[in-house]
This record gives sequence, structure tokens and C-alpha cells, in this order.
Amino acid sequence: PRPCRRASPHRPAMHSPSAAALLAAAASSLAASAAAAVAVAAAGDVAVCEAPGCGELSDGDEAPLLQVHRSAGGVNVSYQSKSESEAWSGTSQGWCLGTRILQESIAEDIVPNAEIDSKYIAWFTMPQQQSMKLLLQFQKKLKPVTLPPSMRNVGPGKAITFSEGSAADVVGMMYAATKVSGIFEHVPEELRGVFWMKGNAMPEELTVFQYSTWSEDKKILFQPQAPFMWAWPGGKPRRAPMFGVQYSRDVSAGLAAGFAYAMSCNANAFGFSTCKEGKELTNMPLYCDVSDPDPRGYAYMQAFGVGNVSSVNKFGPVISSVTGLPSFITNQLDAGFTLQKMPGSVDGSHYKRPCQWGTTTCSFLEFGTYDLVKIMDGDGKPVQPAYDQFLAYMGDVPLLVWSGWHNAAFREFSAKSYRDWISAVDKGQAAALLQHPAGTEEARTLFR
Repeated sequence: PRPCRRASPHRPAMHSPSAAALLAAAASSLAASAAAAVAVAAAGDVAVCEAPGCGELSDGDEAPLLQVHRSAGGVNVSYQSKSESEAWSGTSQGWCLGTRILQESIAEDIVPNAEIDSKYIAWFTMPQQQSMKLLLQFQKKLKPVTLPPSMRNVGPGKAITFSEGSAADVVGMMYAATKVSGIFEHVPEELRGVFWMKGNAMPEELTVFQYSTWSEDKKILFQPQAPFMWAWPGGKPRRAPMFGVQYSRDVSAGLAAGFAYAMSCNANAFGFSTCKEGKELTNMPLYCDVSDPDPRGYAYMQAFGVGNVSSVNKFGPVISSVTGLPSFITNQLDAGFTLQKMPGSVDGSHYKRPCQWGTTTCSFLEFGTYDLVKIMDGDGKPVQPAYDQFLAYMGDVPLLVWSGWHNAAFREFSAKSYRDWISAVDKGQAAALLQHPAGTEEARTLFR
């Protein structure tokens, strides 16, 4: 999912530097949330997926907070995109000892919404919103995490809530909170459930795909960032990857990564194909089986700031922020991220997440690769032995999640703020908006 947040020269908007660097990198694309507002959260203790409704589809909250035109198929969107030859132009030329980097967005035409310039997919544009009732219920069962002033005083920091709880409880809640009727059933079965980013050296542990937009026509999954879709460590597991150098003994590293995630509103796109077709892009490493006819055996990944599918995130600035190299060098660098089904994988039980770094056309240095392992299936049942292995790995270290907003009014205001920001950017008025991120009477009322 997110490109491997760690790389030598991670965090992508899909992934790879230090937690602090990640936050800084996200902040740049993130001015998008500077206008958002809202207050910090609520309380609790812990309990799991045996909570009422955990194994059932959540009805969600009916309308998208930002209306997006959809075809009759609902989230099973069929869209017209550039021809394959156009989308791959400039990258299929020449030889690459690694993964070619596509210059064009693989999902540019997936959102036919003229009102916001036909280019945004994010939590606030999803056709069905997550159930606020369920989010609030889970917040009360988890322990609230107080944001430091440096986060609390930044636009959305006043709007969003973070909570932590035991690994077993959080896994079940992630599944239930993202299983939304009208969306869940359109996502391919092997991509439903909860996944462990096993071996990912960045301070992040779990992700889900089941609250995503899926195009059956183009075989593209668009994964927005939303509450309970990602989980970070609230400390350092005893066997954290790479000796846990990117982790902290307290919640700080996970919170920095999580806050950047929630603020940025970035999104990931996965363009699926067979492994054999994927070989057109990836010469090595090819972990998937080229003889496997599975049409979702390989996926090429891209990341987009604020869900802007017309603008692919480049990783040169991330490399610059981590290494200190001057931009005239890092502007010539980029990263290639893929998702590859491992031989023997059953119903999406095991993928490899290669992370490769190189030039703007060819990523050839593999660093930060990890395994994506399913620990809870699409029915909300633990996948063994992976589930028990994950719990053993976490031990008594809690999991941290973006648990939502203080209430429905805060969520609606936050969605409006993003929409206002997008309009201001498109009109060249972003600077004026940034000067008064909470200047309206509506915002002042919510803050009180």
C-alpha cells in the first residue's frame, strides 16, 4: 500500500523516510488541509470486533460529503482513460534493470466530477461515508491520544481524533469501520480484510483496502486515506524491522506518521494485471509467478496528493528531505512501487511490496521491500497463523489509529474545508485562504 516509506537514498504518499521527515514531506502537499478545522476527541477503554455490527456491513452515512458523479454501477466505476500506449509512452522505451516509472497517472479519468475539475478522490468524495455512529462507538472503547501543540494547532489537528488500543481490538475495529455497504461488496474478495505490513521498517503496521473505489473495467483500485484504514505502533515492538530505528519507545514516531497520513489526504492507486503483463514494467525483482493467469497477480502503484489523480506524487522531494541532497539532484530521482502476489497465496493471503529507487524513468535499487500479509479475511475471521504471529509481534505495544472526528459536524466542516481549499487552489487563491484557516463564524462555533 503506501509505497514503502523508507528508502535509502519511505513514506509515500505511498512510503519511506524518518517519521519526522515524513511529516515534513506530507506537510508540503498538505497545505490542502490547512483550512480544515475541528476539536480533539473522546475517551475510553477497549473491546473488540465482537462489538455489535462488527461482522456486518455498516450502512454508512448515505451521501458522499463531496458529491461525485458516478455511473449506475455505484463504486464499480467504469471510466475512460488514456490508451495503454499513451499512458506508457516515455517509459516503455529502453531497458530497465528494475521497474519502469510511469510518468502519466494511471487513474486520471476515474473521477468524472467537473465541479472539482474531474481529478479528486478522497474520503470526502466516497459515495458512502463511514458510519459516524460506529466511529464514535469505537473512539469510546479506545484510549484517546492527545496531540502535541505542534499538531493540535495545525488546521485539521483541531478536527481529527487519534486513539490507541490493544492489537486484537484495533484489528477488529479496522475491519468493521471500513466495511461499508455499497463499497465493500465491489472490492475484489482477495483485497478485503486487514493486512499486516510485515517487515516494513517504517513505524506503521496495518492497512485495509476494502474502503476503496474499484474499477472492474480498468482493474484499478483507488485507496483513499480514511479513519481506521491504517494503524501505527504506539511504541516499539521487540522485533521491530531494521532494529526499530524508525520507531520510538513511546507513541511519538507512530503519531508523527499517522498525523502526516491524516493531514495529507493522499491516496494510492493500484493498476492490476497478470504477473506476465506486469513483467512489461518490472524486469526485477519479479516475485509473482509469470505462469499464474490471475488478472490481479501484479499491481503498479502510484500516489496522489489530496487524491488529485491528475498529479502523480514524485519522490525526489522525499529523498531530498531525508538525505539533505540538493533538489537539482533529487529532482532527477524517483521511486517505483509494486504489489505482487506471492506463489502459494490464497485469497490474497500474501503479497510482496517491492520498493525500488532510481531515476525518473527507471527504479533499480531495491530497498525497504516488505511482505503484505492478510491477518483478517473478508468475513472478519482471523487468518492463521498470520493473525497470531502479528499479535505475538506486537506484544503489549498498542496500535494507534486515526479514529475519525469529534462528531458529524466536525466531519462535515472538515470536508467543506477541503473542498474550499481545492477550489481556492484551482483559482489561485490558496494563499489568502491559508491566512484565515478558521476565520468563519461556522469554524469559531465548532471550535467552541
